Amino acid sequence: MLTGHTGYVMRENYITGYRGVVEVIKAWLDGEPVRLLN
Repeated sequence: MLTGHTGYVMRENYITGYRGVVEVIKAWLDGEPVRLLN
C-alpha cells in the first residue's frame, strides 16, 4: 500500500482516503482487484 504525504489533512480527507483503501482491499480479497498496473 502506498500513501501520499499526510502531514496535514482534514478529517474528511482521511475518511475519503481510507474508505478507498478499504474498498480496494475488499475487492482484492474477493478476487476482483481494481486499478491494475501492467
